[in-house]
Amino acid sequence: MLATEGIEDQSVNYTHHERTYTPMHMALAIDLVAKTSEAKALHRLGDPEWLGAVVSRLAPTPRWTPLPGRRVSEIIELLGT
Repeated sequence: MLATEGIEDQSVNYTHHERTYTPMHMALAIDLVAKTSEAKALHRLGDPEWLGAVVSRLAPTPRWTPLPGRRVSEIIELLGT
C-alpha cells in the first residue's frame, strides 16, 4: 500500500491525455500495477476491456480516501484476474 500523506497538492498533466491526474490517481495506478503483479496477472493490464473497467471504477476515488490499496484490491477481486 502506498502512503499518500505528505504528497503535495498538485496534479500531473501528460501531453497525450486531456485529463489531469492527481497524486491519488498516481498512487492508485502504482497500486494497480503492484497488485496485478502480485496476482501474477500483469497480462490483464494489456486487456483494454479489463483495464477500462478497472479505471472507470478507480477514477472517481476521492482524493483523500484512506487505504487506496484496499480499493484497488477490491476492484481486482470483483473483476477477476
